[in-house]
Amino acid sequence: MKKLLFLLFFAPAIIFAQSDNENSKTNKDYKQEKNVDISETPPTYPGCDRRDFEFKKKCTSDKIVKFVNKNFDTDIAGRIGLTGVQKIKVAFKIDRNGDITGVRCKAPHPELEKEAIRVIKLLPRMNPGYQKGMPVVVPYSLPINFAVARK
Repeated sequence: MKKLLFLLFFAPAIIFAQSDNENSKTNKDYKQEKNVDISETPPTYPGCDRRDFEFKKKCTSDKIVKFVNKNFDTDIAGRIGLTGVQKIKVAFKIDRNGDITGVRCKAPHPELEKEAIRVIKLLPRMNPGYQKGMPVVVPYSLPINFAVARK
């Protein structure tokens, strides 16, 4: 049943703490990770690289929301017996090559986490964000909220 309320919000500007996997980063790499609001050029979804900073951010946000909305299997929640509003928090980074990396997720059920991670990893390569003419890693947060109706 695809008549589920599916709300997505794109909230850039989350700075992550380093995990054990990231401890091997050099100081230079760590300094290259920027908040999207302070990068000169934000990462952009393919086709969003025209015009000004705010347009690029909004276009990228809209395209990511549409992509996740189209590819996320909301029926999983009903199949595993969940009802009501499901809140999933996804965090990821767009690296200096425009690739999606460091995908992390918190959800009320492991199956929802796996689905959210699967969909985010399907995102296309983006144009990286830039600061002072250099590509930088930009962290993002994407809450996914949807309601599951009772049968």
